[in-house]
Amino acid sequence: MDWRLLGLIRVMHADGPDLSRSATGRAGAEALWVPTAMLPRFGVTWTASDPRRITASYRLDDTQLEVDFTLDDDARVRSVVFDRWGDPTKSRSWEYHTFGFEAAGYATFDAVTIPRAGRAGWFYETDRWHEGEFFRSEITDHHLVAQRSR
Repeated sequence: MDWRLLGLIRVMHADGPDLSRSATGRAGAEALWVPTAMLPRFGVTWTASDPRRITASYRLDDTQLEVDFTLDDDARVRSVVFDRWGDPTKSRSWEYHTFGFEAAGYATFDAVTIPRAGRAGWFYETDRWHEGEFFRSEITDHHLVAQRSR
């Protein structure tokens, strides 16, 4: 992983198996923005613990994911929570920690409604959420890529 200033100057680089495992978990949860990737035909199993909480279970590469979704009154995703591999405390000891995304608004693109904005970070739903949050997003445009039949 490289972060670059103006696309030119590398300001951060990281790699290795721990980072790859962490990225796999993040990518699994980011399927929120491509809801068609969460269909059972792609190996996703859905369960509901109550009308407002559903769980997607599936494997991405070598990582088994259990992603919990909390829904609002209109059955839109309010939050996403899962255990993500990482070292958010900078202790040099990688392990699973609670990670979450909190949606803040919705938009419809190409007839698919997704969270338009939100924030994400470590220690979601704990008293450490304020220190774990590190990402805020706003989607301004979104297009699903159609898979063509052969």
